Amino acid sequence: GYRSSGLEDIIITEVVLRLRPGPKNPLRERQREVAARKKATQPLAAKSAGCCFKNPVLDAAIDGIGDTGQRAPAGMLIDRAGGKQLAVGGASVSEVHANFIVTTPQAKARDVIELMDSVRALVAARFNVLLEREVVVWSRQGFMA
Repeated sequence: GYRSSGLEDIIITEVVLRLRPGPKNPLRERQREVAARKKATQPLAAKSAGCCFKNPVLDAAIDGIGDTGQRAPAGMLIDRAGGKQLAVGGASVSEVHANFIVTTPQAKARDVIELMDSVRALVAARFNVLLEREVVVWSRQGFMA
């Protein structure tokens, strides 16, 4: 699946795919649609690792966001909590999509990690929702949750 595959604890270095040819035009059209939607809603030109946080399941309903038991868009939670105003060093929350942290050439890894922690704290304080990192962070000390 998108969030889990059973392969999270291993590093894959090679794969062999056996594919069958399919009709090209419907696939090309679908690819254009997906690319256009991403271009309109994501900061594709910026330096980013993609979405930073997983969409959480809500423990309680939040007006205008979702009901108990539903997945809520992490970007919407960050935006509604005021997260688009946050920045640390050369890292900032994207104005285009709040679940993206974008960086300048001067940004350091610690800027991004500190900003992610600030975003998590902001959303927790505002909505009582703890965001889980989508981005996997590795350091010399190993994996950081």
